[in-house]
Order: sequence, then structure tokens, then C-alpha cells
Amino acid sequence: MVQRGQTDGARDPFPADRLSPGHTERVQAAAPTKILISDVEIEADYRIPLYVAPGVTNVTFERSRITGWGCSTAVYLDCESGGNVIAGNVFDTRTLGLFAHAIWLGSRNGRGNYCHQDDGHPFGSSSDNRDFANDNEVRNNRFEPPSPRAIRDDGAGNVISP
Repeated sequence: MVQRGQTDGARDPFPADRLSPGHTERVQAAAPTKILISDVEIEADYRIPLYVAPGVTNVTFERSRITGWGCSTAVYLDCESGGNVIAGNVFDTRTLGLFAHAIWLGSRNGRGNYCHQDDGHPFGSSSDNRDFANDNEVRNNRFEPPSPRAIRDDGAGNVISP
């Protein structure tokens, strides 16, 4: 069962709320914030190894290592998340399928087949279906093997540095 401030990645804990003004602010207020994940090793085994749920803000993922293989990206920041820092990590992952980015900010950006299900409202995803993976910082990470496609930024206001 999904509790306040949690999601199982398959169910929306605020299904009707998304059609009301202020949805993002309410989701962020109910979600965890100021989370530090430091000096850990995560081994991916098909699933996304680091998933930041909707509304979770100010996550710092630092000085860690992600290894293994997955079905898509190594780090996924879901909708309504922001202010996150991914710094000083090593990504040694292999992906299967179409996704070759270890970190992808704004991966859907309105391209999902469900993106127009709430059309007709003058706010939120009705007015703009992009993910808004904005105002995050990705810096000083190492990718093994090195790749110019390791980071993809489809958001705004993100700080990306090698």
C-alpha cells in the first residue's frame, strides 16, 4: 500500500489532485526531502539502481559507485523532484535497450502515451507535459567506459560539469 510521502513507482498517490492548481507544491510537501546518500556501492540487476520518487527534493548522491546492468538509466529523477545533486560518483553500468545514458534529466518530456490524458486544465501537466527535471546539479562524476552520451539534459537550469 502506498503511504503518504511514498510511491511504488506504478501508482500515483495523488491521482485526482494532479488536476488541481498547486499539485506540485502539495506533492513536494508530502514527499521526503534533504536526503544524503554517500559512500555506498549499488549493484544494478536490471532495475533502475537509484530512483528518486515524485516530489522528493534536495537529494544528494555523492562519492558512491553504481555497477551492474539495467533496463534503462542508472539514476532516475521522477516528476516534481528537484534541487538534487549527483556528484563525485563512479558509474560503471551497462544498459539494455534504447537508453544509453547513465543520468538523464527530463527523460520523457511529454513523450509518454499518457501525457495528454489530463488535457483541458490551465495549469500543471495539462498546460505543459514536460518532466521539468530542473535546477539539479550533476558534477565531477566518472563514467566507465567514458561516453559523450553518459549525461543527457532535457531540463532547464541544471548545472552539468564533467
